[in-house]
Amino acid sequence: MGFAPLRAGNYAPDPYLLPSPSRPIPQKMLALPPKMKAMRTVRKARPILVALVGLLLMALPARAQQKIYFSIHADPQVTFFSLDNSRFANEGARLGVNAGLEFEYAFYGRYSVLTGAAFDLRGASLKYHEGRHVLKTEYEGRVDVPQGAVLTTTAYQMQVPLALKLRAIEIGYVTFAAAAGFTTNFTFAQDGTLSAKNLESTRLSGMWPFMHLGYLFRLGIEYSLGGVSSVQLGLEFNGGMTPAFRPGLGRALSHACRLRLGFLF
Repeated sequence: MGFAPLRAGNYAPDPYLLPSPSRPIPQKMLALPPKMKAMRTVRKARPILVALVGLLLMALPARAQQKIYFSIHADPQVTFFSLDNSRFANEGARLGVNAGLEFEYAFYGRYSVLTGAAFDLRGASLKYHEGRHVLKTEYEGRVDVPQGAVLTTTAYQMQVPLALKLRAIEIGYVTFAAAAGFTTNFTFAQDGTLSAKNLESTRLSGMWPFMHLGYLFRLGIEYSLGGVSSVQLGLEFNGGMTPAFRPGLGRALSHACRLRLGFLF
């Protein structure tokens, strides 16, 4: 028994293999292979990628025209408390550091707006003239502070400035600059030493608030290294506006005097 060869015109498709409303084509057969899907996605995204690259290339000369500056700094500082009552006394200052990044945007002539973020290590020493106050600690709980005890405390914070900066007329390679504005400090760790209770660098809880506000004044010079790069040197005062420490009663503001050491590029 043989099979007849297939000839053009005498082939009839099997009706059971044709799609129909009762037998739709499986979705797996209609789906594109993964490689074809990826190629189609790339083709669709190509105009977007070209536009992004074009905007990036256009932004490079715009950065120079708009005078956008970045700077890094590491400023040694001396910090201390100021108090509004006689229950406590400022018993000394502490050495710290303010180090981070700043961003400047020159919006009109020699005027620019600056902001940024910096690690701020500050503290002070405080003497208690009364014995009815408590020190809140992380692990020892509430500790009674005896009269005449001295507390030395340190806070680890992040500082965010927002200020207006003015660059004066250049004299040779030197440009005089001044800035004034406000600061916001966020506390993420705090400790203290209370000698009367033999507490050494114990973790405090809630003595420094999570956030406190301040103001800043800065005077300094920028020594040009060529182009927009320069070395920054100056003096800055960062004063407190809202309470930065909770001794028990009254207000304790935190202030800082710092030496500006930075690099602008």
